[in-house]
Amino acid sequence: MAETIKRLGQVTGANIATGTTLYTVAANTSAVISSINVCNRHSQTGTSITIWHVDGAYGDRADEDVICYKHNLLPATTLNFRLGITMEASDTIIVDTTGSTYPTFIAWGSEIT
Repeated sequence: MAETIKRLGQVTGANIATGTTLYTVAANTSAVISSINVCNRHSQTGTSITIWHVDGAYGDRADEDVICYKHNLLPATTLNFRLGITMEASDTIIVDTTGSTYPTFIAWGSEIT
């Protein structure tokens, strides 16, 4: 088995909509999400939702899949969620935003093939 430590995914700006995929584990691969960074680069407050979802689409999410729910991001703020989530092929990290700001989400971790 080979392990590759890297930035697993990034979404930013107006590209973020309801149920935007931050990272999906590829076939024949597992992953460990070590952290997710959320950065509000704007001078306005916005709201973010980050959801961990196993083996499905945005519509299949459940309450137990939530990492962070409607956390209010202050202007010029960065949040770091240290996680250690283990994931298998087709598991997905999904993010949402509401409000007038569009933060940047970055997932860090390792893929095992």
